[in-house]
Amino acid sequence: MTYLSKSNLTAIFDVDGTLIDSMDAWRFASKHYLASLGLSAGAVDTVKAFDSGGLRSACQEIIKIYPQLGPHDRLADAITMSMLPLYRHTLPAMPHANEFLKSLYQDGISLNVLTSNLREVIDPGLIRLEMRPFFSNILCCGEIKRAKENTTAYTYGIQHLGITPERCVMFEDQPWAAANAKAVGMRVVGVCKRAESMRWAELAEHCDLVISDYAEVLEKYSKQTAPT
Repeated sequence: MTYLSKSNLTAIFDVDGTLIDSMDAWRFASKHYLASLGLSAGAVDTVKAFDSGGLRSACQEIIKIYPQLGPHDRLADAITMSMLPLYRHTLPAMPHANEFLKSLYQDGISLNVLTSNLREVIDPGLIRLEMRPFFSNILCCGEIKRAKENTTAYTYGIQHLGITPERCVMFEDQPWAAANAKAVGMRVVGVCKRAESMRWAELAEHCDLVISDYAEVLEKYSKQTAPT
């Protein structure tokens, strides 16, 4: 983690699967939403679609079968809002995420969020998990009208923060997102459970580092910034 130091003052974090351990719930969110409407979830493989391209991909597949649920943005927002109780009450933090954020924050590193989720959904989770005070900016793709499925969200984030990509470290959990962050010149840290060997391998293709627990980088960072 030598590229994350006081001379490199910006870190940007995705939320889902990166700070909050929510991806298992998200993989089945579309399926559960269809079931809540009394619609067959077996007509479209929403889990496979989500794994390949996130909620946008899942919604595209759903609308092919159930066009009445469109347009895409309305369906995505409805599925996302159905997840709100989990953020308010149950979803845990990724291992040692709080400790890592606190260490960076205390060293004066600018901490920011860039997420495809809705502000009204992630805020309760970040507040409950005591992460919200660490972040200077919460950038939501829907609000800035940019997408992580291409490079536009990452380019916007860099421009909004007034930094060069080389001075920014992006933390992501999805290979396709990591690839787009890397394409704009960011350093990228992948976050993934070791049991997910396929996703780990895919992240490793695009990331400077892949971790399963922030303790893996917290110790290295603490040693790096410790006074001599």
